[in-house]
Amino acid sequence: MAPAEVEAQDAVRFQHYIFRNQFPQDCSTTTGVLTRAGLKEGRDRWPGDYFYGLGLGSQMASLKFNFAKSLLSGRVYHFPTSHYVNPVRCASQTFDCYFAPPTNCSRVVAPGTQGARHLRHLRHRAMDTAPLLWCFELPRRRLSRLAGLSAVHSEAWYHGQISTFLFRPNHEMQAYRAEVLHSFAFDVNHTRAATLSAAPGGLHNGR
Repeated sequence: MAPAEVEAQDAVRFQHYIFRNQFPQDCSTTTGVLTRAGLKEGRDRWPGDYFYGLGLGSQMASLKFNFAKSLLSGRVYHFPTSHYVNPVRCASQTFDCYFAPPTNCSRVVAPGTQGARHLRHLRHRAMDTAPLLWCFELPRRRLSRLAGLSAVHSEAWYHGQISTFLFRPNHEMQAYRAEVLHSFAFDVNHTRAATLSAAPGGLHNGR
């Protein structure tokens, strides 16, 4: 089998492995994990789990490494909050405001909440916190073994698989993307589309 075919088949296996970990049938048998921003200078803590000391790109880089760590430990990863999210537009202020939710489990449903009995399967048995993680070498052989892959791939391949899952646009972002592509007269394959160009609101319709 050609190397490209092996990589393609393993990519499907790796995504299935991620989804099995992140979307369990019963969350009450799992442990969730949430990143905390850690300490400020002077030993004061950042409020909540905001990444106030980081740029958006640094926040997104940390998401990948914290997510990889959660996969390796068998815990369910949750997006942290970010001060780069407008609370007026998206009250949760988490990265779910940009990307599809990384799990079906809840970190907010608590015992005693109205309807909690019916939502028990969505609540973790425990919720851990983790410090920010930065660049570390991914254990490629271990990840391949956990995911049942047929080969060990380059480190860039695993980063690509993690990013493919984490940074899936949510419904709002997909709708915005479609609107922008329409305005610039491109179709979903990023190619010039004459039909869109002539449509009302198209870039080249002369109106």
